[in-house]
Amino acid sequence: MKNFLILVFLFLPLLVFPYSYINAIAVQEDGKIVVGGYFNQIGGGLRNNIARLNEDGSLDEAFVASTNNSIYCLAIQEDGKIIIGGKFTQVNGIDKRYLARLFPDGSLDNSFYSSPDKPVLTIHIQADKKILIGGDFSIVSDYERRGMARIDQAGMVDTLFKCKVDGSVYTITIQDDSKILIGGNFRKVNDEYYENFARLDFYGNLDKSIKINIDYDVRSILILPDGSMLIGGCIFYVNGKEMKNLIRIYPNCKVDETFKPEPDGCITSILQQEDGKILLSGYFYQICGKPRLGIARIFLDGTLDDSFNPKPDDYVYKTYFYKSSKIFIIGRFIKIGEKERHRIALIDRDGNVDSTFNANTIIKWIQVATNSKGCCQSHWKTDLNIQNTSKETAKGLICLHFPDGELAGTMEVNIDPLKQISIKDIVGEFQFEISGALEVISNQEIIIGAKIYNKIPPSSNCYPNGTFSQYFKGYSSDEGISGIPFYWIVNLTENEFFRTNLHLTNIGKEKAYLKITLFDSEGNLLKEFEEELNPAEYKQIPQIFKNIAEKENIENGSIMIKNYSLNPIIASASLIDNTTNDAITIQAQEKFENYY
Repeated sequence: MKNFLILVFLFLPLLVFPYSYINAIAVQEDGKIVVGGYFNQIGGGLRNNIARLNEDGSLDEAFVASTNNSIYCLAIQEDGKIIIGGKFTQVNGIDKRYLARLFPDGSLDNSFYSSPDKPVLTIHIQADKKILIGGDFSIVSDYERRGMARIDQAGMVDTLFKCKVDGSVYTITIQDDSKILIGGNFRKVNDEYYENFARLDFYGNLDKSIKINIDYDVRSILILPDGSMLIGGCIFYVNGKEMKNLIRIYPNCKVDETFKPEPDGCITSILQQEDGKILLSGYFYQICGKPRLGIARIFLDGTLDDSFNPKPDDYVYKTYFYKSSKIFIIGRFIKIGEKERHRIALIDRDGNVDSTFNANTIIKWIQVATNSKGCCQSHWKTDLNIQNTSKETAKGLICLHFPDGELAGTMEVNIDPLKQISIKDIVGEFQFEISGALEVISNQEIIIGAKIYNKIPPSSNCYPNGTFSQYFKGYSSDEGISGIPFYWIVNLTENEFFRTNLHLTNIGKEKAYLKITLFDSEGNLLKEFEEELNPAEYKQIPQIFKNIAEKENIENGSIMIKNYSLNPIIASASLIDNTTNDAITIQAQEKFENYY
């Protein structure tokens, strides 16, 4: 039975889409696809960082597993068990640091014990079923193992294998003679200078018959049938000579100086097709002097195959052969050619998107949805509208969150092509009386919006029902407030006629740290304070000028918001008429200049 494995690519931190991504895939013998990365939705469903997809890209509900942080690599054993490595410290809510093994249903295999002290970045299963791991670690299960270790099927360290690397190992490849090729970001192997690339024997000793000095990261290694090898990474110089990002080494260990595809960015993945052509992916815009974004195919002599150009709209991190004639690609892209495919796609050997596979995960947020009672017998309700803008049926999952961000419940919906659905009193449909964030996950492009209105009973002495509704638009994660800019909410009033409520919602995966500053109409600073928001948490600060700044007569006041985290948030204010309870929404506006 064939071992299926996937080797990690290491992403460039400044280039990665910061909110969700897939790092690794592996295909089971039944054709289902296991994916790992940093996400909480995929295939139209909810999963934290690991999931299994059916052959059409939909979520396999029978596989349930989760981690509390990124998965960088995974491999499938012959018995179907799945080994995962990454940055996580918990698996399925149980403490498990950086390396773990799952049963085929996603449950944790507690018989597998291995405990690296830092993240695992790559996994390779040997023919004898022992497991090589590489990464940032220096200790594995109380044994000193710097950058690389070998463990058995129980996770115990193989004490016969001793290799010490003074940096990170990103990729591991095994030759037919059982010698081991390693690449990464290091300067020494077993205390000798071997920069970023080395070959080891079965026991981890250096093979000194080959020494190639590579000035920077090695991300991928491919052994060719004639015994030569291709090495890709973020490379500028090899043995002191300028050679960009992709090199070929002859079987006699000499560098082929005639091989010059010269991609202008890092190569993170190398595969060879049955016809000998080489499939490349990475952080490049051109190769062989011609434009290619993130993926290209070359001939063995290093020239470009002009017939292959899938045209992703962003980088491709990794490629993987599927069912002999297809190719899985994962990356930062949203489109392949004219087809919507979010971060994972299946293409044929000509570069065309395979329409039978679609794991798109479109995520939209409504800042707040409510079914709650207010003053003067008021009762606030929310109607949700979802418009399918694609020509295919949209499968959607509506997720209501409690105010603290925890998931309150989910509801599945299907929306016909180019049609809209409206769900009255959406929070009431979940049978809750709460105010919280609303998340809608879909496999097709959608537009969402919510209407919040005050349903005052006729017996009330208050103005019945208000005269108009308050509307909240849908946001995607990249539309939220994060990073460097300052955001302002202006034209705010707090007096006997109007009140101002501030709304804050974290639509990212990590805690958000905010600084909020209140000003009067003259620009005088009234109050400055800090807030923290958990993922999916919604917080309302009612009558903010009165309750925070102790000011009861503000006209044309403003609020400045600074988000110190990369996690996106949504910020807005409601300006509410105290007589009618009518409200309007004022969205935060971006302004880069610092007030101070």
